[in-house]
Amino acid sequence: MINFFYGLPFDKRSWDLLITFGDELENLYWQTINIHWFNKDDCEKICVKLLASNRPYAALNLLVSLYDDEITQLLPSILLVDILEKAASVDPYTEKSLPDTNRNNYYIEEIFDVLDKADDIEDNKLAFLELIHFPLLVHSIRQPKLLYQQLSKDPIFFVEILKCVYKSEDDRDESVEIDRATLNYAKLGYKLLESWHQVPGLKEDGTVDLEQLRNWVSQARTASQESGRGKIADIKIGHILAYAPKSSDGIWPDIAVREIIEEFGSNEMQEGIANGVFNKRGVVTSAIGEGGIQERQLVETYSSYAMLVGDSYPRTAAMLRSIANRYNSSAHREDIRADLED
Repeated sequence: MINFFYGLPFDKRSWDLLITFGDELENLYWQTINIHWFNKDDCEKICVKLLASNRPYAALNLLVSLYDDEITQLLPSILLVDILEKAASVDPYTEKSLPDTNRNNYYIEEIFDVLDKADDIEDNKLAFLELIHFPLLVHSIRQPKLLYQQLSKDPIFFVEILKCVYKSEDDRDESVEIDRATLNYAKLGYKLLESWHQVPGLKEDGTVDLEQLRNWVSQARTASQESGRGKIADIKIGHILAYAPKSSDGIWPDIAVREIIEEFGSNEMQEGIANGVFNKRGVVTSAIGEGGIQERQLVETYSSYAMLVGDSYPRTAAMLRSIANRYNSSAHREDIRADLED
């Protein structure tokens, strides 16, 4: 009987007839039908049926044949949200009659682009969708921008992510059972923190607002200390401060960051900044026999910064000198490597 319905036109008349044969046959139909052509006016109904049959990727494949303005005209935003939520919980390779699994990531990005332009979906809902699709978005053109913005605006959210990733320093949550879902959230949270580079208080003109940054750091430190994660919070705060811009005086870091370093006096925060400086440099290529020339240039740069801020910002100057010393050690290692290459 199901083959009979496979052979009928894929339209409302066939579906109305299908209903008369009972739920079992109708469910089997929507769980297995391979869609090649459809009437655009039926798009919403088809997507609802596919979602009810746990086939979000089939719905995604359906939507990519439409232009963005057609999607917004034919489908309510909340249905697009449902598709993305369901897609995060389903393995596309388990779906039946799915024509192309290789382009699923592209299809998901397309739906995010449509939702970005929607005016009836709140940012916190989009941020949640970014979180459940984070492994995809972090490597895509459409970055998880709302998650990054939320981290930079809300220090409590930052601490909640910390709590997902790191155990408390006083073992107060030692008895909490760690299941697969908890591990998955920990992995997501770790990747989120590592890829986040938006300094709290950063303004459109490229400067950092001291009051906004101070309030964010103060609240983040208080909440993290209360949860038993004060030290790791300071390290992670330092890591993000490493991405601060230069100040208007041409010296790095921005004056607002220097003020924070002096005010809070955290060795862990300074360690985080130094590590962040090294990490953001990334993989470095050098010519054969070049040695530590590039590293010595950085030694000179950070030593100069330290000298210029030393009178007003002694802790900052000490941190900058430590960065210069680490690059000096790297320069010596590169010299040795160059000698061995010769």
